[in-house]
Amino acid sequence: VEKAPLLHWLHSRLREVNPDVRAGIVEALGRVGEHCTHEAALLSALTTSLRDEDVLVRVKAVEALRRAGTAASPHPDILSALMQTAIQDQEGLVRMSAKQTLRQWQEMFTHPPDELLAFLNTQSVRSSSLNDKKHPSQQGHRDLPLPTESAAGLVTALRDSDAGVRIRAAAQIKQQETAGQ
Repeated sequence: VEKAPLLHWLHSRLREVNPDVRAGIVEALGRVGEHCTHEAALLSALTTSLRDEDVLVRVKAVEALRRAGTAASPHPDILSALMQTAIQDQEGLVRMSAKQTLRQWQEMFTHPPDELLAFLNTQSVRSSSLNDKKHPSQQGHRDLPLPTESAAGLVTALRDSDAGVRIRAAAQIKQQETAGQ
């Protein structure tokens, strides 16, 4: 471990059995941001993490890709994996975070890839009445969920020892999922 470069060490820990450790490793990769895009193996590992059995790992993987930005998009599987996550993940929070990441990427591209534009154009447009039900920080922004950091925080709150914290987090997630449909 002492002589292994940090990114390679983090990559080796993604196979950890404990989901909390995997989530922490994926979060650490997200903090590295765009620098992890120079390592194809790390991007492949983040793509695999989008399909992890643990919801927190998946939320952190979406966040890591959001932080990596469009520099991650040339990797052959990243864009399609994020689009698949945005449609098919079993957790609404993960789907919303993936959609938000794709929207942010669209804004970052000088010339967004056709497949990204097509994907975002096929997503249902919310009625204007849903804008009134959004979080105050989102007023005036069409079809945007809370930031992914909030999503990760809510997932973490679901594991809190205080039942009241867990109940409030579950209620907030349900509210976001209802607004997202």
